[in-house]
Amino acid sequence: GLASSILRRLDITPERHRQAFRDKKPAEVRTPCILWQTLADLLGKWLRPESTSKEQILDLVLMEQFINDLEEETRNWVRCHCPTSFREALQWAEQFDLLGGSSGGQVAQRCQSRRLGGQRTVSGIRKGVDKAPLVLPAGERDFFQRLAVSGWLESNHGPVMISDK
Repeated sequence: GLASSILRRLDITPERHRQAFRDKKPAEVRTPCILWQTLADLLGKWLRPESTSKEQILDLVLMEQFINDLEEETRNWVRCHCPTSFREALQWAEQFDLLGGSSGGQVAQRCQSRRLGGQRTVSGIRKGVDKAPLVLPAGERDFFQRLAVSGWLESNHGPVMISDK
């Protein structure tokens, strides 16, 4: 729905939570109690056990390892398509192989072109993510503007600029 679309546009996705779970934590988070709380929170946001079956959780872990073990260009291609299951990741990897691979620049360009194409964009430095603008449907501009004015976007995702293009 609209809420999941907004979260995805802001890069608040299970994939982003997985990355944060796997990333090295800053020194201020590495005290045992805070580190445990941070890891438990990120794991829950990544795997969402309240709404995810055991089979789906196993699929997510398998997909993560599968993607990590791919060659770099294939891995980048698969990740830019944001697969939600192992089978989907496998299909993207096989498609990449069928296309005969691609140079890293072409992968980045194709991935960016998938995200562009609308009229309104939100761009900025998003923590640990590429800096490509996010496309906003016309009706969502006011919502994102309110988030930006409130400081929520910047505090959660770094500097953000909302502009018409």
